[in-house]
Amino acid sequence: MSKVRVRFAPSPTGPLHLGGVRTALYDYLFAKNQGGDFVLRIEDTDTARYVEGAEEYIMKALEWCGIIPDESPIHGGNYGPYRQSERRDIYDKYTAEILKTDYAYIAFDTPEELEKPYSFASRVGLPKGTFTGIWVNGRQSLHKSTIDRICQATGANAGWLATGHGQPYDIDVEEETNQRSTANHVAGVSALSVNVKEKEELNEDLMEQLESHTLDSSLLQQAFDTLDQALKTTGRVMQSKGRSRFVATVYASLKENEEMDTEVLQDCILTVEEALKSTRRYMSPKAKTDLILLVYELYSGEASYKEAMTSTINQLIRSVS
Repeated sequence: MSKVRVRFAPSPTGPLHLGGVRTALYDYLFAKNQGGDFVLRIEDTDTARYVEGAEEYIMKALEWCGIIPDESPIHGGNYGPYRQSERRDIYDKYTAEILKTDYAYIAFDTPEELEKPYSFASRVGLPKGTFTGIWVNGRQSLHKSTIDRICQATGANAGWLATGHGQPYDIDVEEETNQRSTANHVAGVSALSVNVKEKEELNEDLMEQLESHTLDSSLLQQAFDTLDQALKTTGRVMQSKGRSRFVATVYASLKENEEMDTEVLQDCILTVEEALKSTRRYMSPKAKTDLILLVYELYSGEASYKEAMTSTINQLIRSVS
């Protein structure tokens, strides 16, 4: 197995904010737990927003937090340069080559034009990250709550949305058949039978699709074990939101080739972590994993549902702990 290498790549466009520190901490803890290397690379290609002295500030802030890179512009390493601006010649060479093919082109979209697709995400009620994963990155795996939201907003067929088979929208075949003339009655009944059979097949495909996207309990437990070991090794404490993001990220990496909506998993983990915090209870990784699996299966992004689920989980934890 090759050595684990993780990268934190901040842009020197200002001071290092808390979100950046959190991301760096995830990378650092994971690398140290796996006996790997933590690499710092400076993304200084945004010359329009570049701030003089920001790079030095970022490095000092990480050092103050006890996050020391194994490789960086200062520490060096075998895979430098560690500033993106110093690698521009490499990228220019490959950019010129790929532009000669049909796999890339120079775009002239304005910021307003690039923001347009997200209006759909806002109307449907999807987070930008989920929308980007589906329509920009081409992720095939959709949580059933995401499918429900899109169907409710657009009237789309859930089976088609999940599997890509069948019609994008449901057609009331029976109503259409009743409107047929007597001369076409036999053909209408035949068409109805075919469509009913097709719908049954689509429902079967949909169930298989949803079942294939359930969580892997052993990998989720492994992700929790990794977090607990990393925190124990470093002697650090992590809040509920940070724990949920860390575990979801590790789980997604363990799933390897399967794309998934980590925001849904993060929300489920956070629900359980907050419940444990409010009830002042502890659960083993195995017990916690079983509870999260249940929450994930019943997940809905609606606020009223989440409030009711949180209350139920609190009562459940108090009764069994």
